Amino acid sequence: MDVSRFGYRSFWIPLTLLWEAMTSSDKATGNSTGFMVLSRLPHDPCVWYTLSCRDGSWMRTANHLLQIPLLLKSEDVKDVDIILSVLLGSESTDFREFIKHVAEVHGQEDGYLESRKRLAIQDQLLRQLHETQLYNRIGRWLDYMNSDAGIARSYSKNHALPEIEANMAPHVAMHSTMKTGSSSRLLSTASANCSKANLAGTDALTMLLFALPSHMWSGIREPKLSAEFNSLVSIDNFPQILKNEVLSIRQQLEFLTMDLDPDTSDLRSLQSE
Repeated sequence: MDVSRFGYRSFWIPLTLLWEAMTSSDKATGNSTGFMVLSRLPHDPCVWYTLSCRDGSWMRTANHLLQIPLLLKSEDVKDVDIILSVLLGSESTDFREFIKHVAEVHGQEDGYLESRKRLAIQDQLLRQLHETQLYNRIGRWLDYMNSDAGIARSYSKNHALPEIEANMAPHVAMHSTMKTGSSSRLLSTASANCSKANLAGTDALTMLLFALPSHMWSGIREPKLSAEFNSLVSIDNFPQILKNEVLSIRQQLEFLTMDLDPDTSDLRSLQSE
């Protein structure tokens, strides 16, 4: 057994003794003490965004996501913009704390930010994400919701939509320069106009919707609209880098919802898709 992490030397133990320890029962409860299997994750770690449960608000956000099928059934859903309002317009959600830039979580550990290979992959990933139709739809939706008409509409429905983009704005400072081809775009939280769709916020929200499983859209009753939206969120034809990122976040969603109410944890079936 390799116990060097705990300050002890590695040592060998008889297999029979190990098995006895794994199959023994807790005298206080009568339950098996059980065991833990450590294995490699089926997907590579995220390179751009990652989910975070450091803030207690993650449970409210996760529970909101689990209720999506019911919310879509209960609302008068007629177009994609209304679907986005239902998905992203809840006051109980805090997407800024739920999905974060990897640099905020990992910081400088193990030369994380110095990896040129990782930065190159991030650049590729962003370009692939920005080419998706869903990214453009969410960008236009955020533009509208931050306009005077959108703000009036959201307040009348008690939604927190105008705050979503403002909450995501701090992510811009993490990687302020993003290169696309030979051009560079400099972003800063000081100069960013929060009445416009913020690239960082649009990135995060788009990635989050891609990471949700297809059965979450079962509540869309209109067949044409259902087909249109499922086409927008489909990752079947994604480039491998973008698909791996989505699948990594999808797996994180499954892990984060394991401790939630089993009667509502529909995200547990994520890995089967």
